[in-house]
Amino acid sequence: LKLSLASTKVASSTAFADDYSVSLDGANDYLGNTSFDRDAIKSEVSVAAWVKLEAATGNDVAVGAQDDASTFVLRAVSGKMEFRIKHSNNAARFNRDTSSITGAGWKHIVGTFKRDGYVKLYVNGSPIGSTAVSDLDLQITDSDTDNSGTLQTGVALGVNSPNSINNPFDGNLNDAAIWSTELDADAVSVIYNSGVPTDLTVDSGDYDNSASLVGYWKMEENTGTTVVDSSSNSNTMTLTNGAAFSSDTP
Repeated sequence: LKLSLASTKVASSTAFADDYSVSLDGANDYLGNTSFDRDAIKSEVSVAAWVKLEAATGNDVAVGAQDDASTFVLRAVSGKMEFRIKHSNNAARFNRDTSSITGAGWKHIVGTFKRDGYVKLYVNGSPIGSTAVSDLDLQITDSDTDNSGTLQTGVALGVNSPNSINNPFDGNLNDAAIWSTELDADAVSVIYNSGVPTDLTVDSGDYDNSASLVGYWKMEENTGTTVVDSSSNSNTMTLTNGAAFSSDTP
């Protein structure tokens, strides 16, 4: 009886309605929030999204905070997923997959960064690579030296940032999330969930990072021009230039 109750509890915690994504045409449509606080992620961050890339157009950005401050970008470079960050001393670090995901259906992508640690990339729950990084914060100002300039804000889905509408994504995006902590490999495996999206606001097993969510967009509205932030930070995304809801999901 106790085993049965435990099993029921696990199933309940991972139950999740995932009926919609957002479709982007690779021209100029995107989802944007201009007030996202990059200061909250300057020393540690994880970025995740389910992506379905229809055609490689060069640099197809899934999640971006890259403008005058090239804070981070999760993107496909010629169809190969990459997580790229820039330090406050203007040095860039990245990891890139060796296989193209163009036309390969839905993929779960996670990029992580930790000051004086590593930049890491995961595809479908598996580690792709890691690159050591210096004891420096992410670049979050418009200055290339020591974050001494004006703080930049904002994050976008489908382009570099809401302030730099470049490198549009051609395909579908779903369940994008940003944490102010580095997810470890066990947590990444849990949220990949064998290819089935799960509710990131609920801790489960080795994933105990829900309190560190600073942005989480499920895209379940299927109407209107906004996507709510399911974290506690009210970073609502606005669908722009024709971005549209789609019933195509992982």
